[in-house]
Amino acid sequence: MHALMSTDLARIEHDERERDTQVALARAEQARSREHAASHPPERRLGLALLLLYARAH
Repeated sequence: MHALMSTDLARIEHDERERDTQVALARAEQARSREHAASHPPERRLGLALLLLYARAH
C-alpha cells in the first residue's frame, strides 16, 4: 500500500513539474512574441504588407 502511495505521489509531482514547465515555456513564447511585435511597429508591418502586395500585383 505504501509503495502504491509513493508511486502515486511521484506521478503527481512529475505531472506538476511537467505542467509548470509547459506554463513557463508558454510564458516565454508569449514574451518573445511581444518583444518581436514591439520591434516591428504596426506601421512598418503595414508598409511591408502593402509593398509585398504591390510586388505580387506587378
